Amino acid sequence: MAKDKGEKILEAAESLFAKYSLKKTSISDITAQAGFGKGIRL
Repeated sequence: MAKDKGEKILEAAESLFAKYSLKKTSISDITAQAGFGKGIRL
């Protein structure tokens, strides 16, 4: 089963927060890691 957009974003955020911390992770970083652009709509 394919993951939905929300799951992909949450997994990307969790991974980046663990690697770079909350302060150093941007929305752009998260969406890029998840494979989306900044204009994504859930």
